[in-house]
Amino acid sequence: NQVISELRNTAQPNYVQNVPTISTIPVREPRLNDPELFTGNKRKARAFILQCKNIFLSQPATYGTDSAKVAFIISFLRGPAFEWVSPYLEVDDGCLHNFESFLELFNTSFSDIDRKTEVAKQLTDIKQGTRGASALVSEFHRLAVESKWPDTALIQLFYNALNSNLKDEICRFDRPDSIEEFYKLAVRLDNRLTERRNERKGDVERTPLKILPKKDPNAMVIGTTQIKAYKYEDSSESDSHSTKRGLTKEERLF
Repeated sequence: NQVISELRNTAQPNYVQNVPTISTIPVREPRLNDPELFTGNKRKARAFILQCKNIFLSQPATYGTDSAKVAFIISFLRGPAFEWVSPYLEVDDGCLHNFESFLELFNTSFSDIDRKTEVAKQLTDIKQGTRGASALVSEFHRLAVESKWPDTALIQLFYNALNSNLKDEICRFDRPDSIEEFYKLAVRLDNRLTERRNERKGDVERTPLKILPKKDPNAMVIGTTQIKAYKYEDSSESDSHSTKRGLTKEERLF
């Protein structure tokens, strides 16, 4: 028994070592399409960076460091864009190892000034219209993130975009301090208004219809009273009809 026990103790570690643990199993990350090559067109700069960020989010193991993210972006720069980054590469500048610093330099050089003006105009002119508050929030939030404006300005612009009936409901509550909380309040109240409108429609459909008496087309109406008109024969005419007969032989002689 002692020999068998020793054999088991010596064999068990080798067996355990050969079993792969969860931590050693490689995680297969999704393969996404590469971003379009960026040559320095300012109108395409924002879309290019967003494409790169999407890859970083989908492959965190591959691009887990700032240096890996910056190197990936640089690999898709061509023409004037690559000439812009070349001086930083020659001296191994610190921005190459700090993703946020690199993005700040990139946006300073390739930011679209016309796009900023367009975003500001859209935030000022946007209106809720016939859509729900959730649809308005989706568009407004996209523009708000791009504008980088403070919440105080965004809250007022978002309030201005709402329909009057929703503004009336919001005035019953304290105005939130953050734009995110304002979004939630507007959507919640708008959903409540929509539910009430649907309830009203259901109430109208369930209301029984009153059946009115059928009107006589030959009736004469005096005030609100309907009097049936009966057809009377002329008395003189009826008398002539009733007395009309053939003449006797004696009457014809006269």
